[in-house]
Amino acid sequence: MALAGGGSVSSADLSSLVSAIREGVSGMNGGGGDIVIPVYLGGTMLDEVIVNAQQRANLRSGGR
Repeated sequence: MALAGGGSVSSADLSSLVSAIREGVSGMNGGGGDIVIPVYLGGTMLDEVIVNAQQRANLRSGGR
């Protein structure tokens, strides 16, 4: 898979990303716990963003 910046993503990286997304989505059972979102750049994990239920509710309501 080619990226807009001229780089490419290996099938292993893509598979890892897809499995992380599936794992995160399967863990959403009614909005209870935290969601951990790994942030990758070029196959290297840069950070993990943790979003809790209150933050998700604020995002959905537009901050109200």
